[in-house]
Amino acid sequence: MPAFDPSDVKTLFGKVMGASPSDIKLVAQRLHDHAFEPRMSADETRQLVASLGYDSLDAFCADIGLPTHIAERWSRFGVSGEMK
Repeated sequence: MPAFDPSDVKTLFGKVMGASPSDIKLVAQRLHDHAFEPRMSADETRQLVASLGYDSLDAFCADIGLPTHIAERWSRFGVSGEMK
């Protein structure tokens, strides 16, 4: 892991302070959706995809044009409240 650089914090705060209110609102909504909304479990996600006729999350994601890492994430953590 790289060493902590205090200038990184300054850069982060600079970006946050320069963000428009709509950007901050979107970040807050994403945080809420991922941290507080109930998630669809990985098993429920697999069952949903199977009910749509797919053999796997990989096949579903590939068919709708999502990158491979999304299928991996969904198979481990399920689907966020936003995606649900």
